[in-house]
Amino acid sequence: MFIIMCLVDIFDVYEKVKKGFVDKKHLDIRMNALKFGTMKTDKARSAWDFWKTTRDQDFINWFESEIYGEGQLDADELLEQTKGGSFKASIR
Repeated sequence: MFIIMCLVDIFDVYEKVKKGFVDKKHLDIRMNALKFGTMKTDKARSAWDFWKTTRDQDFINWFESEIYGEGQLDADELLEQTKGGSFKASIR
């Protein structure tokens, strides 16, 4: 149920960004939270495969590129790039 709630939230914020109602940073924050694990699970992938039929092809392409695309940093790489910053201290 949590994964479905996250997906519906992303759908909503994505539309609001496209319409100019909210700044893109609101979408970026949500997507970053999903990229580092939640959407990599088998259950999340199954939920996405079901719910993506409700989205247009542009959204599907964008979402899958963001979540499952190549060239993405994993958590260790992100920590290394932000070494010495407050971000690393907050992730213990």
